[in-house]
Amino acid sequence: MAQIPEVKTFNAYNRDYATDWIAFSNSLDKDDMISQFIDYAQGQPAWVDRFSREGFYLGNYISLVDFDADEEDEIVYQGPLFGESQVFEIYKRKDDKTFDLIFSSQQGVITSEWNGEQLSRLYVRDWGCCMEEHITSVVFEVQMEQGQLKFQRSFQFVSHFLETKPKAYFKSPIAFQTLNESYTLRVTPEIVKEGLFVDLDPEKGNVLSHYPKGTEGIALAEKVDKTGRIWWYVLIDTSNQYTKSNTYLGGIEGDGYVSGWMSSRYLQILVRN
Repeated sequence: MAQIPEVKTFNAYNRDYATDWIAFSNSLDKDDMISQFIDYAQGQPAWVDRFSREGFYLGNYISLVDFDADEEDEIVYQGPLFGESQVFEIYKRKDDKTFDLIFSSQQGVITSEWNGEQLSRLYVRDWGCCMEEHITSVVFEVQMEQGQLKFQRSFQFVSHFLETKPKAYFKSPIAFQTLNESYTLRVTPEIVKEGLFVDLDPEKGNVLSHYPKGTEGIALAEKVDKTGRIWWYVLIDTSNQYTKSNTYLGGIEGDGYVSGWMSSRYLQILVRN
């Protein structure tokens, strides 16, 4: 099973906007460093599509941030990639005034954590493009190894863009398993048989997928609907095989979870030693 996340992870992801890195910049030679990076990027094949955009000026998408507390800023690029997609990239300047790409992720960073003046964690969100329905959220732990920043995935999950987010979470996650066959994972904490939720198909209602009896998951929050039914906000490990899916649940590399809502009526709490 994938690593169980901390509750603060979900509080972080309740934000709907990306980090403004300009507020982190303390560089005194900002113009000089940005000019160096623009000169470098213009000679890189990976940047051809970006520079070909009408009205594109690289300086509008750059911030300078010292992530590793070495008193030398890194370059942050948060901007267009291709089509409608965005990308978040970190570049480290080398002695010869060229740059190494040390981190890259689709779309943007929601928030970050720091250990003193050194970056310790990034909360990345890929909100998709081109009518994508799913959001992929990934937490990266950041450490220094031999003087270099290293980024390691520690937790990730996929959610539907119309998913109802809990307003409060349990103090500790609750492990459970399903007691019935074809148990449904839903976008919202309610039974909706018709509605433009999944694939904008009214016949699918708010059902994401069906899981067999014995499927294990973890519950993080609950909500009572207008009929009195108690719903749990849950994570289902992607290693569990659904019996039927109404939508694409990809976007995860390695271990991870799919989030959604399940009725707690036929969920059995599991006691972990």
